[in-house]
Amino acid sequence: MKITMEMLLAAWKHRTEGKKWNDLAIILEHVEEPGMEIRHIRLARSEDAGTRFDMKDTLFLVVEEELSGMTGQRYGEGNAVFLFLSGDREGLCRDESKGGKQQEEEAVQITRIEQVLSSLQIKNYAVIFASEEPIGFLEKMEELVLDLYSWDREMTEGVYKDEDVKHFLSLGQAFLHKNYAIVDFDMNYMYVTESYRRTHQIEEGRVDKEVFQSLIIHKKFHDVAYLKKPFYYVFEEQEVVNYCANIFVDNQYIARVVMDLPDGRQRLSAGEEELFSLYAGHVQDMFRYGKLIPGKHQNDRLHNLCRQMIQGDEPEQETVQKTIGRYGWKIEEEYLVVVIRFFEEKGWDAQLKTTLPFLAVQLEQEWMGSCAVRSESEIILILNCEICMNRGKGKKDIQSAYGDLLQKMAYFVRDNVCRAGVSPVFHNFMELKQAGEAAREALRIGMVQEPELWYHLFDEIRLPYYIEQIRRELPDSMLVHPAVGVLDEYDRSQGTELALTLETFLESGMNMTKASERLYIHRTTFCRRMDHIRKLTGVNLEDPDTILSLQISYRIRKV
Repeated sequence: MKITMEMLLAAWKHRTEGKKWNDLAIILEHVEEPGMEIRHIRLARSEDAGTRFDMKDTLFLVVEEELSGMTGQRYGEGNAVFLFLSGDREGLCRDESKGGKQQEEEAVQITRIEQVLSSLQIKNYAVIFASEEPIGFLEKMEELVLDLYSWDREMTEGVYKDEDVKHFLSLGQAFLHKNYAIVDFDMNYMYVTESYRRTHQIEEGRVDKEVFQSLIIHKKFHDVAYLKKPFYYVFEEQEVVNYCANIFVDNQYIARVVMDLPDGRQRLSAGEEELFSLYAGHVQDMFRYGKLIPGKHQNDRLHNLCRQMIQGDEPEQETVQKTIGRYGWKIEEEYLVVVIRFFEEKGWDAQLKTTLPFLAVQLEQEWMGSCAVRSESEIILILNCEICMNRGKGKKDIQSAYGDLLQKMAYFVRDNVCRAGVSPVFHNFMELKQAGEAAREALRIGMVQEPELWYHLFDEIRLPYYIEQIRRELPDSMLVHPAVGVLDEYDRSQGTELALTLETFLESGMNMTKASERLYIHRTTFCRRMDHIRKLTGVNLEDPDTILSLQISYRIRKV
C-alpha cells in the first residue's frame, strides 16, 4: 500500500468529521508533486536548522514557533511538511466573507507562511490548527498511518480468507463517505450502506425502475460502462454527484462501486479519490477470486440450458427435464417464446450492453415462470404458460390470459423502444430452438408488412411465411397453377376480367353472392363468368386441393 500526503489529509478529514479528532483542523493545503509517497514521519525542531535532510519520502511536522529558525534549511525534494499552529486561531483561512482588518491580517499571515515554506523548497505542505503538544500530534499521525495499513491489510486478507462478504464490503466505511453501494451488471444491489439505503429508492433489492428509465435515456450512462478508471457521474434528475469505479473480470464489466458525494460538493480531494480507488481495487479482487458473484440470472442452469438450446445444442431429454425440473417446469407443458429486438442506431450497440441486463431482469419479474436470455442485440423470453398465465390454477381461460400477456408486452416494447416477435404456443420444451426461429420470423416478416406495430405474432404471418418458403427453390412461373395463366392470357386478348373473377370467388369463400357484390355485378352475370372459367381451364372448383393451389397461386402473384 502506498500512502501519500493527499491520502493522509483525506483520512484525517474523515476522522475530524467523525468527531474523533475535533481538536485538529486543516487550514491550507498545497500540493505541487501529487502522489508522493510518505514512508517516514519526523518531528522537525529548530536545532536541526542548517541541516540538509537526505531522507526521502518524509513528512516533517513543524511547529509554527520554530519555523523562523528554519529559513535557511533545505529539506530537499520528495518530502512534505505539516505546519501546525496553536492558540486561538481555529478560524484562520482565506474566507472572503470576513471583512476589513481581520481578513487582511489573516491573508498577510497565510502569505508569510507560504513564503517561508517556499524558501525551504517544500512543494507539498499543509497548515494545520492544533490545540495540543507536538508530540501528541506526532502520535496521532503515526496512529493514522497504522490504521491505514491495517485497513488495507484487512481487506487484502478478506479476499483470500473465507470471511463474511458483507463485513468485507462494510470496511469501506472506515475511510470513505458512508453513502456508497455496489451494483451489479443487472442493476441489483449487492451491498448498500445504511446511509445509502436511507437516501435512495431501492425496489426489491434493485435500482428503482423509474430511476433506471431516467438513466438509460442518457448516452453518458452507457459510455461510462467502458471506463477502466474511476469517474464522476452527475445524476441530474436527483441532483446527485457520484464517484464510481467499474468492476471488470476478464475485461467484462460486471459491477460498479458507487459513492454519493456530500451535499454541495462537485469533486473529491485527490486523497479521497485514492482511498476510494484502494477500496474499489479490493472489491474487484473479490469478484476475480469468485468471492463476490452477481446473483441470479444469466449464468444459472436454466439460462445456460435455454441459451444452448436456442443456439442449436441438442441435450438429452433426461438432462433437460432434470434442469428445468429444478424450477418447477416440465417438458410437456405449454410454452411461448418472445424475441425482443431493439432499434439499430449509431452508438446504440454500446448502450445495449448496459441496458439489456436490467431489462432482462425486469421481464422475469413481470412474468413469473419465465426465463429471459440475453444476446448482443436481443432478449429471448421463454414463458411457461402454465405458470405465467395462471393456466394451471384455472384462474383465466387461455384467450384472456394470452390477451393480457400481449397487452403487457405492448407496453414493454413501447416504453423501451423495441419490437417483439411471438412464437406459436408449443407443447414440448424440446422444440425451444424451433420456437425461437418462429418468433424471429414473425418479427422479420411483421416488420416488413406492418412496421408500425409493436409486436408481431407468428400466428398472423403464418401464410406469408408459407409463401416465402414455397418460393425459395422454384420460379413463380412454375409454382402458379396453370389455370391462372390461361385466364390472364384470355383477359389480355379479349379484354375480360376472368382472372379477377376467380380471385374474388376464392377470397369470398367460394360464395357467389358475396363475390358478385364485391365486383358490383349481378349474380347471374357472375355465374356465367364462372361457367366460362370452368370451360376455359377445366379446373374442378369442388376439389379442396385445387382450391388451395389456386389460393396459393394468387398469393404468390401478389408478392
